[in-house]
Amino acid sequence: MIFNMKSENCDFSWTPRILILATGFYEFTEPADARNGRRDRHFFTMRGEEWFWIAGVANHGRFAMLTTRAGPDIKPYHKRQLCLLPPAAGVDWLNLAQPQEDLLGSTPSGVLMVRTLHETAPVNHARYQFI
Repeated sequence: MIFNMKSENCDFSWTPRILILATGFYEFTEPADARNGRRDRHFFTMRGEEWFWIAGVANHGRFAMLTTRAGPDIKPYHKRQLCLLPPAAGVDWLNLAQPQEDLLGSTPSGVLMVRTLHETAPVNHARYQFI
């Protein structure tokens, strides 16, 4: 089971911390004309990096991706964002070498790049399988 978990006001020092490798992630928004059943997909990548980490925690064979308040690059698309770490900061999360508040904060302006993909047909959610 994969799910998102708010990181604010949590102490993860006792929790098994994990890193989730990513090259990008999507946020979805409703277009101006929501009657057509299509949603816009916004694909985010980290500027200057081929890949990055999503901070997570594990428990009993399950894991959660941590979220925080949206930074300026995400805010136009969603009110929250994943806790993202550049490649060099992954070990800091695993070892808590820095205060977790510093590691799990919103990304500053200009860190993320976005490419919007407009759906050309209604989204058929029945074709997606969640494991």
